[in-house]
Amino acid sequence: MRDDNETKIGRRAAMKRSLLVLGAAAIAPAALAACGSEEGGGGSANACADTAGLSAADLSTRTTNAYVDPGPDAAKHCAACALYVAPAGGAPCGTCPVVKGPIATTGTCTAFVAKPS
Repeated sequence: MRDDNETKIGRRAAMKRSLLVLGAAAIAPAALAACGSEEGGGGSANACADTAGLSAADLSTRTTNAYVDPGPDAAKHCAACALYVAPAGGAPCGTCPVVKGPIATTGTCTAFVAKPS
């Protein structure tokens, strides 16, 4: 039979463990964000995939128009679309009046309209 004293931990040990967990929880988001950045070594193949601030209706426009990044057909990438609004100031993502949220130059959707030559 187990002794109850074997499973109990002291207040100091509990406090140390709590501080370790809280410290890890505070650092984890920044560490994970670095994984997707170019400096973090993880590459930024999907830098425009952050749709956290979009409403359900805006997310629906992405689904309805079958927006994907990267798109399978290079001839129909967003950079070649008349609707695509290029990013300003070196930002990684552009915008689109049809598909809401961040739009990558390599993305594609069913609303593609070729830029006039």
